[in-house]
This record gives sequence, C-alpha cells and structure tokens, in this order.
Amino acid sequence: MAPDFNQPPGPPSPQPLPGRPIPPPVAPKKGKGCFGCLVGCLAAVILGLLLIAGCGYFGVQELSRKTEAAATALKAQGFAEEASDTITKESVVEGKKLLHAKYAAVVSGGSDSDLAIVGMIASVDGRVHGSLYFRGGVLVIGPGAAIDGDVDVDCFIVIVQGYVQGQIKGKYQKLDESERKKTPPATLQPFPEEEKPAPEKAVGEIKPEQTPPPTPAEPPPAAVPAAPQSQPNMPDQQPPADSPAPPVDTPPPPPATEPTPPNPEPVPPAPAPPEPPPPSS
Repeated sequence: MAPDFNQPPGPPSPQPLPGRPIPPPVAPKKGKGCFGCLVGCLAAVILGLLLIAGCGYFGVQELSRKTEAAATALKAQGFAEEASDTITKESVVEGKKLLHAKYAAVVSGGSDSDLAIVGMIASVDGRVHGSLYFRGGVLVIGPGAAIDGDVDVDCFIVIVQGYVQGQIKGKYQKLDESERKKTPPATLQPFPEEEKPAPEKAVGEIKPEQTPPPTPAEPPPAAVPAAPQSQPNMPDQQPPADSPAPPVDTPPPPPATEPTPPNPEPVPPAPAPPEPPPPSS
C-alpha cells in the first residue's frame, strides 16, 4: 500500500482489519470533570472549617479551664481578684491585684506592686513596681512599659516591646523580643540622687537642715506677796491696830489677846446756843 502524502503528520490512522469495520471515534463529555472537582474542593474546605471551629471551641474551653485553675492558685498567693469580661485600667493599679478577664485586659497606668493577669489577651504599659504574672493566651508588654521584676508566664505567645529588668520565665510557645528595650523609657527612669526634687513641706513645718532661731527667754513674773491669812477673831478678842504685818512665807502667830474695856455710855449732845434777838428797827 502506497503512503498517502496528503494525510497530515501524526500517528498513523488505524488500518481496518480484514472483515472488521473501524468503530467511530467517541467524543469526550465536557463539563462533568470540572464540576466534580469543584464539589470535592468545596467539601474539603467545609470540612477544614469545621475542624478548625471544633479545635477552636475545644481549645477555648481548655484554655478557660486552665485560666480558672491559675486564678485560684494566684489568689492563694495573696492576690486580690477583680473579675470581668473585659478590664481596662488607665490609672495606677493599687495593691497586689489579680485582673481576671474572660477576654482581654488592658493596663496602661502601671501598678505599685506585683500584678497578675488572667485572660485570653493582655496588654501592659506603664511602670510595674514588682513582678508581672500572666496566665492565658497572648501577652503584649508595650513600648511604654517598665517591669521592675520578672515576667512569669504560662501562655502561647509573649511579645516584649518595653523594658524588663528581670527575666522572662515560665511556659510559652513563642517569645518575640526583637523590639525589647535595654533601658526604661525616659518618663519612667528614676531621678539621679543629686537631681531628686525636694519633697514638699507642709505649712509651718521646719526643714531638717535648718534650726529655728532661739527665742528670747521671757523674764520670770514678779513675785506677788500673798495676802495674809485672816484668823477668825474670837467674840471677845480683837487684834491690836499697830501689830506688825506677818511674814509672807509663814503664817503669823496668833496675836496676844487683851481684855477690851466695856463700851462707855453715850454722851448726850451739847445744847445748841440761844439764837440772838432780832435787831431793833
């Protein structure tokens, strides 16, 4: 059989066998394969989302159980608990406080003592005069924070952007210290000894380095002679008129008594002189 040069290049067409006809070519069905692939991908995505949701739900429940146990342990250490869904502290937290937040806790004013936080997410700024304790999910120590003690954690992620004087210890899965500061912020640094401002004095208070001027001693008051004590006179006794005054310090002795003469009888008044006669006219 001579070759057919008019046939396009490619695999040779099947030659009919003797006694058997050539079957017609079957055209492929379009669209069914792409639709099945789309359905399969969609089912895989839905299954993945369900798995993620289930893991997230059970993870949240497990984290909530762990935070409750951690809050109980921290209260046993002397922390006073304050519980709420979301806690925000813009002023200084006073005393040894436990902030028990169900979702998030934000502390921007610092604390004057040890501070403990329990929750999903916590953010701390300001100066903490003590150690920081965190139990939960994510802890962020902001750029305006200065922790005077250690940071004790039991969480997933710790991000440190501020100053921590002590160590970061405990359990965590990831620690990011790429932006951790080596010195506290300028607004939170202590004053040098020679630049400390003098404490305010109350009105009328004397500074310890100054001594009050000596006040002149007042002259003692002049001695006032005490009045002589009067002695009760007997009914038939009378002290003499010219007796000297008794001394001031000791009471005078009782004066000598003398019998008093009886009272003389009253003398009748002298008769009036006679009136002169009237002048004669």
